[in-house]
Amino acid sequence: SLSIVQRASDNTLDADAVLALHQKATAEIRRALEPFGYYRPQVSAELVAPDKQLTAWRASYRVDPRDKVPITALELELSGLTESQQQSMRTTLRLAVGDPLDHRQYENEKQALLRRIKDLGYLDASYSSSRVEVDLDIYSARIALHIAAGPRYVIGPVTFEQGHFAPEYLARYLLLEEGQPFSHALIARQRTVLSKSGHFQEVNIEQRETLPEDKPAIPLHIRLKPFKPNRYRGRVGWGSDTDFGVQADWTRRYLGRYGHHFTLGGTAVQDRDRLAADASYVIPLDPLRGDRLELAARHESKDLTYDDVGLEEGGDTRIATNLLSVFWHLPDKPLGSFEWQQTAGLSLVQEDY
Repeated sequence: SLSIVQRASDNTLDADAVLALHQKATAEIRRALEPFGYYRPQVSAELVAPDKQLTAWRASYRVDPRDKVPITALELELSGLTESQQQSMRTTLRLAVGDPLDHRQYENEKQALLRRIKDLGYLDASYSSSRVEVDLDIYSARIALHIAAGPRYVIGPVTFEQGHFAPEYLARYLLLEEGQPFSHALIARQRTVLSKSGHFQEVNIEQRETLPEDKPAIPLHIRLKPFKPNRYRGRVGWGSDTDFGVQADWTRRYLGRYGHHFTLGGTAVQDRDRLAADASYVIPLDPLRGDRLELAARHESKDLTYDDVGLEEGGDTRIATNLLSVFWHLPDKPLGSFEWQQTAGLSLVQEDY
């Protein structure tokens, strides 16, 4: 912030210019401290000219910022909001009488307050007046914030553009309802829900022209681009303990128009002729909550040597296990910074060797 610092490497400066820059420094320091709320700092300055021992000018400044100016009055006027909405805005505002003034916090809270009001559907909300007055004589700060909310927008008709899923199935993913207060945060959540469904590689929610009604309504058009219906994967590997192995699976991302999907997979490993095969069929029950029913089957088999069961001699035998299962996957629940996955299931197991 100091001119004398900014021009420190200027070799064209003469003594008068250096002195002039030094004399400006105290005022520049005071101005630099004002955004942080320090309005009466004590600044002592010293300038030493070059001599036989000193080859350059040396400027020194000792700064005691002292106390920040306190907020002694806060005027918040929110026209167009209900009483409960105004109370909520006052509660969430992190500016209060008695707090020290910090212009950075003031600007942040000023913008955050406007965003919160717009998230209630008042898209035209704006500041009719906003100011900070600092009285240096009594060392106090007064803040006045006046916002005109304007009309409250609501969500209009919600339509989909896609070519595969049944409209009634997609409607089960909707957080948005016609007549709800319009909220960009809610639209962002809706985009996330559809993206996490596993059906779509692109989700775009477009605002259409506002309908001229008593409450201005904004129609929403949701454009969905599904993933390719089939996904194939294969792996080939080798290990010093297992020799060669291969693995392959096929996922059908959607079957029919109601989000059903299945996966088939198999594994073969050279060691002990290990074989495994899996099949899983998933039926969404409540897509928005995450409830789903899974029907699963698995086969696994391998050569079982007598070493495995603690006998010293004998031939080889083969063990095969078959499972038929049904699982009910319940919605995940937050557990601190983790998620608790809830599943209830029943398996029928048949083993032969």
